[in-house]
Amino acid sequence: MLLIIALRDARIHLLPQLLNNKPYQHFFFATIFGLFLLWSAQASIKEGLSLHLLMVTTFTQLFGWTIALVIGVVITILLLVTQQLSIDSLPAFLLFTVVLSISLSHLLSQMVHRLLPKHLFIYLFVGVFSTAAVVGTVHLTSHAFYQLFIGHYDWQTIVDNYYVFAFLLAFPEALLNGLCMTLMVVFKPEWVRNYSDRDYLNN
Repeated sequence: MLLIIALRDARIHLLPQLLNNKPYQHFFFATIFGLFLLWSAQASIKEGLSLHLLMVTTFTQLFGWTIALVIGVVITILLLVTQQLSIDSLPAFLLFTVVLSISLSHLLSQMVHRLLPKHLFIYLFVGVFSTAAVVGTVHLTSHAFYQLFIGHYDWQTIVDNYYVFAFLLAFPEALLNGLCMTLMVVFKPEWVRNYSDRDYLNN
């Protein structure tokens, strides 16, 4: 159902841009390629406990949650086709890396937009930097409890080989998203769907 909503939104907002705007077309496919490479660079000590940066906060801000969901599904299919993701891991990967992370990123950014003053620093530091750190930590935490729930590993094994890295990855996740979004709102604000100069600069 989420994918149907996302595809409908993509047909209305994304398809015209891809057909009529060559620079945006290149940017869109470059984003998919870059995220595919980023999600391919997974580090894992034990099977099923893999670590990688998400960058979902950035592409949720750039494209909106519906198109971000489409992008996440496309990258997941690419990972599956290139055998970097097993069919057994597919449901959990879609749930935690794609749906949960994108939904939480969208929810937090909307809360920042509605509840806090419209200021560029607040947008970048709270809406992007801090949101990315929270999303990365929640992603690892939820996946850790999922692995415990299905009985793959005991809690001590999960903590020692996986969850111990949750807070270590929070800062690089936040920094990477913050830097990317800072560059985008400075040089290409018209390509950021969840940002408006009218709100954050002219207010």
